[in-house]
Amino acid sequence: MFFRLGENSSFKMISNRLIDTRVELLTGSAVMEIDDMAKEASVTILCKDGTITLSKAGLYRVDSQPAQVKVYKGSADVAVNGQNAAVGAGKMVQLDGAVAMAEKFNIADTDSLDRWSHRRAEVLANANVSAAKQAHYGGYGASNPCATYGGYGGYNNGPFMKPWGTWGYNPYYGMGTYIPCNGTLNSPYGYRYWSPLAVYRAFYAPRPVYGPSMNTGGFGGGPSYPTMGSTAGGYSGTVASAPSVSASAPAAASSGSSAASSAGSSSAGHGSAAAGGHGR
Repeated sequence: MFFRLGENSSFKMISNRLIDTRVELLTGSAVMEIDDMAKEASVTILCKDGTITLSKAGLYRVDSQPAQVKVYKGSADVAVNGQNAAVGAGKMVQLDGAVAMAEKFNIADTDSLDRWSHRRAEVLANANVSAAKQAHYGGYGASNPCATYGGYGGYNNGPFMKPWGTWGYNPYYGMGTYIPCNGTLNSPYGYRYWSPLAVYRAFYAPRPVYGPSMNTGGFGGGPSYPTMGSTAGGYSGTVASAPSVSASAPAAASSGSSAASSAGSSSAGHGSAAAGGHGR
């Protein structure tokens, strides 16, 4: 999970347990990007009279003034003054009312915080590619940060079968980025995070080239593996832009961001390899 604060915003961490994270938004606004969530885990956001429980991947926004929660993707359970409501994508709930009543809102009506969060997601996904590549070339042994999670030598056989990833540093971007230990993971913005093995297989593994028959028996020649060149910065076209949740417009960067990666093991985001795009 990435918790991104807007300008002049503040929050209080109530619980930092990975399976039960609790945060209170005191002032301003925050965007929550949840790329994956363990089945037994949840994130709770408190704001004014409302309690928002998030247990699915998605994109959410909470404002303190006016007090409200918006669900762009995913779903949320919202409680206001003892009244509960299930809020789906494209719906919002006022958090300072007498009852929890979901109503529609225009997901294209965005501001600088929404657009900044989208750009940050793009940069993170771009930085993931070469970071995952370097993690792959770091080897399959205990020195690899994902080896602890059963992601390599025990591929799909370790104690954690799903991404349960780690963070890696990308020197070309000068920032840390998330690296799943297994398969791929999709952002609600439409970007993709690659595990070291997945990015190697998709973009860096040499492809065999079968030559013509070299004997009179008519059998095909064996495969050869040409050297595959790549830049030091990694493959640049792996994260293809997906339809934007927010409108495209210049925006001032919002200050302050806090990112927490949700340790999760859902099957969401484990699609087939596709051209991935541009993301934190």
